[in-house]
Amino acid sequence: MKDNTFLHVQELSFLDETFCCIEHIHDALVNNDYASAKIKISELQLLIGKLQEIEMKKARRAQLMEIIDEMHKRGIRIDFVSRL
Repeated sequence: MKDNTFLHVQELSFLDETFCCIEHIHDALVNNDYASAKIKISELQLLIGKLQEIEMKKARRAQLMEIIDEMHKRGIRIDFVSRL
């Protein structure tokens, strides 16, 4: 659960940074500051990559939890599950 909470907080932080970055890109374009816009676009791409990584982690975790639930239904006990 801690890992899931951490991912959620991290995701919110990256989303906030992403929206700020988009605002900076907008301002740079309005002011014809193309150099700054290019830098912020690179930063935006990096943030989008981080958000995609979080989505993949969440999907893998959901998949793992489905497998664990199915194993529990079959009566199979897994020791490390208590840490998840």
